[in-house]
Amino acid sequence: MSKPLAVLIVEDSESDAEIIVRLLNKADYAVVSERVETAEGMRAALAKRTWDVVISDYAMPQFDGSAALTVLQAAGQDLPFIVVSGTIGEETAVAMMRAGAHDYLMKNHLVRLGPVVARELREAVVRREHGRLDEKLRSNQALLQSVIDGTSDAVYVKDLQGRYLLCNKVVGQIVGKSMAELLGKDDTALFPPDEARQVMAGDCQILASDSVSTYEEFVTTRAGPATFLSTKGPVRDAQGRVIGLFGIARDVTESKRMEMALRARNEELERFNKAGVGRELRMIELKQELNELCVKLGEPPRYPTAGSNQ
Repeated sequence: MSKPLAVLIVEDSESDAEIIVRLLNKADYAVVSERVETAEGMRAALAKRTWDVVISDYAMPQFDGSAALTVLQAAGQDLPFIVVSGTIGEETAVAMMRAGAHDYLMKNHLVRLGPVVARELREAVVRREHGRLDEKLRSNQALLQSVIDGTSDAVYVKDLQGRYLLCNKVVGQIVGKSMAELLGKDDTALFPPDEARQVMAGDCQILASDSVSTYEEFVTTRAGPATFLSTKGPVRDAQGRVIGLFGIARDVTESKRMEMALRARNEELERFNKAGVGRELRMIELKQELNELCVKLGEPPRYPTAGSNQ
């Protein structure tokens, strides 16, 4: 069964347009076509219905292939654009391909038109699928960005070379850089050289261990030296291959300072208590020694002894 094919033909020669339709019919397409030869006519045809492919002559009295390609691109329609001409030179053909044309054929070699159209239709399907996937990825990334921007922790994703692929605003606030300055850079752009090497070495160890780890990191931030409690682990693709590293870091500098201050206070209190107990025990010993001395001198004890009612 012939495959339906809607073809917009940009051509000033009606007979050449008929040849194109005939060749496509011969290639097992059921062709619906319209011929236009001006920019206005092309815009109207693009707005009127959905087309599968645009086949354009390169040189026409009022219009040309380059202008036709511009009209198609301005319409925002990703359609295969095939140039046919009897006069186009190789340099011009290459320029058209660079501008966005998908292929070109000489009019005396249109026997290849059917296979070329079939190939470009397949590639158009692939491009549209990639476009949908890219749009879905951008949508998912925007959703993920909104989620990680809502946390007070620093959240980021790095590639296998240590470059930041994704991070939230907290990361930028910590190091005093914009998102544009962070993405695509590694830690050498964020921290002093020695600290950057330590951070990146830790990342490599985690990737090598293929596990999630939580540990303290010490780095210099915009506000000065800081301690972070970092949780890091591998990022995998749909096939389970490790493609990067994720990190979640919380600034624990103040809590560590308070913890150290509390520990010092407790140690001081313990020393004070020990000193107080020591003085009390020494006082008891002195009273006992004085009582013993009084007994030796034949005098009654001056201080009550343990268990006495005095």
